[in-house]
Parts: sequence; C-alpha cells; structure tokens
Amino acid sequence: PARYSGPLEQSVTAASKFAQAVRILNDAWVLVLDVTLG
Repeated sequence: PARYSGPLEQSVTAASKFAQAVRILNDAWVLVLDVTLG
C-alpha cells in the first residue's frame, strides 16, 4: 500500500480508530438494549 506522511495519514488513522470505537460502542449498545428489553 502507498505510504502517506503528514496530516493526511494522521486523519486517516484517527478516522479508522474512530470507526473502530463506533463499532464497539454499537455492539455494547445493542447488548445493553438486549439485556434491558429481555
């Protein structure tokens, strides 16, 4: 893969970390809803 340096790389890294966090939070939220409604 191409290697980028500077602000672009940082924002891409931040974006992927953010996406990962959102996915984890989504899973947790669904789990909590399931337990609450179950």
